[in-house]
Amino acid sequence: MIRKIDLKNREEVFLLLDLQSMSYVVEARLIGFHDIPPLHDTIHSLQQSEETFYGYFIEGQLVGAISFKKIGDLADICRLMVHPDHFRKGIASSLLRFLEKSSDGIRRLTVMTGAKNAPAIKLYRKLGFIEVEQNNVVPGVPMVVFNKNVE
Repeated sequence: MIRKIDLKNREEVFLLLDLQSMSYVVEARLIGFHDIPPLHDTIHSLQQSEETFYGYFIEGQLVGAISFKKIGDLADICRLMVHPDHFRKGIASSLLRFLEKSSDGIRRLTVMTGAKNAPAIKLYRKLGFIEVEQNNVVPGVPMVVFNKNVE
């Protein structure tokens, strides 16, 4: 089940922070950069975030989440995370498809990931995202930007 995460609910934010830590540690290893901003979040910083979060729950357990900022008809995906015990079960795909089908007037998606994060790049390409840019937000850490038009 996918539902909105209530950032005012301290317990839900704690579960989100725990999931985020486990997920982004894996990405940090993949891209060779251990200073990924989500690894420095706190309950307070998540609660103050201007992002909208949706969680993927299995039997009441939060096992995946997506966050985004809506700018007009664009959803800028800020975070996509899955608990390592649930990798390759279609959770990230389900969250992305959920966002695509949201009735919020979203017509375009954008997302950035590390150029060395092969699983994420494969997923985005499989779901129809198109690479539009490569850059180094942090020197020595190549990043890839993907866009997708939603119909």
